[in-house]
Amino acid sequence: MGFKSAKQFSKQFCKYFGFRPQKSLVEIRLSCIVEVVVLNPELSGYEIAWEVGLRDEKALYNFLVRHSGTSLTELRNAISVYNDTKFPGKKRVIK
Repeated sequence: MGFKSAKQFSKQFCKYFGFRPQKSLVEIRLSCIVEVVVLNPELSGYEIAWEVGLRDEKALYNFLVRHSGTSLTELRNAISVYNDTKFPGKKRVIK
């Protein structure tokens, strides 16, 4: 299933899935960021950025703000609050 151009691929992808490939890539990267933060909350912004394929913590911040409207600190706090309210007294993480 080869495509002669990126435009042709994008058109077929959109026809099959109902949304553009870029949207899919953004969703995958966002879920990877959340997964890395949940599994390794002690990692620095630079390490998280590297894990998900971004060049540095500034690129990670810009990506998060643009696509989710939140910063890394707010994401960490939300995950922490979720774990504290959902599982009081237990050390559990979201999967």
